[in-house]
Amino acid sequence: MSASAIADGFVTMLSAASCLGVGAVSKEDYGVIERVATCCLVIEGFRLESNVVAFGSPPDRERLWTFLMTGYSKDTGDGKAAMNRTYGIVDAVVAAVESDPTVQGTGEDAGVVAATREPGEAYIVGNVTFLPVHIDVEVKEWTG
Repeated sequence: MSASAIADGFVTMLSAASCLGVGAVSKEDYGVIERVATCCLVIEGFRLESNVVAFGSPPDRERLWTFLMTGYSKDTGDGKAAMNRTYGIVDAVVAAVESDPTVQGTGEDAGVVAATREPGEAYIVGNVTFLPVHIDVEVKEWTG
């Protein structure tokens, strides 16, 4: 599969997540941040490692894609609720990946490998504050 196809699979999967919803998940389109009422998620990039596991023509490979995502929780005046939404974003990603580790048939084994919320980290967009949570999801793929 391609990075774009896997990312599209994540957008489809995560758009169905209850705390995110349709239109709140994007593939490198930060405009979603301005359109959401409470929280959203942006797939910001990826890393790829590819290893030969069996020689042949063509050789069998194991590919390990790591998708770098950031969830944004809008501070609507209740800081505690905004923080709770950051936990909800992580929970939604974990639940979605565990329910479909093939990421809509684009990979073979996906799993959340890291989630980080740095104390005090915030982004201001216009006059609105967003609390970010960074999530890394690995997707394995075997070719051959």
